[in-house]
Amino acid sequence: MAHLKQDLFQLIKSLDRNEKGYVKKFTLLHSSGSAIGGSANSTNYIRLFDAIDAMEEYNEPELKKKFKGEKFSTQLHVTKNYLYNFILKSLRTYSVRSTDSLKILADMQDAEFLIGKGHYEKALECIRSARVYASGREFWGYVLELIEMERLIYNIHPLDDVLKRISQIDSERDKALTVLNTEQKYFKIAFVSRSWFIKNGLQRPAAAFNRFKKFLFEHLFPARDSVTSVNIQSLRSLYLITYFNVTDQLERSYREALNALDFLKKHSFAVRKNPRNLFNKAFNLGVAMLRMKKYEDLHRLLLEIPDYEKTYGLKLNPKLHGNIVERTAIQKIAYYINTLQFKKGSEELIPLLHTVESIKKEIPEHALNTIYFFTGNFYVLAGHPKMAIKWLNKVLIFNSSSVSGEEKRFSKYLLLIAHYELGNLEQMKSIIELFDRTDTMEPLDLLKERLPLLTSKKTEQAFWIEFKSRLLKSRNLKTILKYFDIMYWVDKKIRA
Repeated sequence: MAHLKQDLFQLIKSLDRNEKGYVKKFTLLHSSGSAIGGSANSTNYIRLFDAIDAMEEYNEPELKKKFKGEKFSTQLHVTKNYLYNFILKSLRTYSVRSTDSLKILADMQDAEFLIGKGHYEKALECIRSARVYASGREFWGYVLELIEMERLIYNIHPLDDVLKRISQIDSERDKALTVLNTEQKYFKIAFVSRSWFIKNGLQRPAAAFNRFKKFLFEHLFPARDSVTSVNIQSLRSLYLITYFNVTDQLERSYREALNALDFLKKHSFAVRKNPRNLFNKAFNLGVAMLRMKKYEDLHRLLLEIPDYEKTYGLKLNPKLHGNIVERTAIQKIAYYINTLQFKKGSEELIPLLHTVESIKKEIPEHALNTIYFFTGNFYVLAGHPKMAIKWLNKVLIFNSSSVSGEEKRFSKYLLLIAHYELGNLEQMKSIIELFDRTDTMEPLDLLKERLPLLTSKKTEQAFWIEFKSRLLKSRNLKTILKYFDIMYWVDKKIRA
């Protein structure tokens, strides 16, 4: 039962204030006759709930000590199991009022109950209402299930116009299947695109790149007849933007990104189904604005993004999503600066940094740190080590609880590289002293060992050739490339 201890603790900690209040009210109303000891002692659920909620970390001995002598404490594991199930039960009734999918499921349960009692006409009303609701919100799986429920009623309760009704639901079934099949086609494009970028990164071998462009072109530019749902239109826009970006069609990328975000905003049900999609669309538009030098528009977009949660009634739990705004918008824009813009010079970065500095009080601390990290990263790759040091030092002075461990570790490696570029031997030694026993990653540790010893062009080139060979064989390469395009930098050192 060890898993239950943590499961209950984590479930309670994941609830927001409104959910916790509803769980307590539900428990008082519905816990009579339970294993906790009947209606007279139903508040024991709430006492146990509050005791666990007050803990920073789960502590079973402390819980037993707190409730020592209580009747329910003799079988605490049973009580906790009942409480866990009661929380889930209460959340089902709470969520059904606010989420589209649970409303459909509740209607399906009502229809099943009515079918079981022989109330077929009322069940059909319930099913049709749910099907219209599900179809309007593109829950095609539920549409298919509801069609089968309706077909079941016709099998056991034939109606005069049953053939006409069956023909109608068959037509709806064909539409749902068509949409689902088309979505699978676009998911295939997603898989191919992601696989290509993971395999090739920024190096883009010509033959592979041409095959990739041909694949996207063949699947994306035929007539839009197959675009039969908001989700498909949204996916198609995403891959069109990808295509325009990799082929450097900046104006078309910007227009598609702008239209895609506006289109999604008009369909709030799609935003509620997949909030990440909205933030990804905002990120795509932000990237396009950055590349088109539309800095004032980008400023307004960055100020708008944090309001999406309130505007669309999204329930995003930071404990579970890790702050979706930061992860899918601000961080990705910063990552884009690192991965693409450094090849074209640093002038486009300056206005964005002014924007960030002007609104930094509105940006979560960990998101701000991410921007500082990737900005320093950018300047290392762009050949501006002094500017890199300025921004990477900001990462190291952040409160440790606000900084990603990987970002802090890579900041040290990047500072070491920046001081190496400037020939600051003493500073390199100081940076090496900042590494602790956990700051280790093969083959980057070679930088700590060898950079201070490189004294001539000949030894430098030999080292970078050896280092590249070690990198290509390392299983850490994908992780390293996520934070720093080390292959681009090493190749530049070898050519120099």
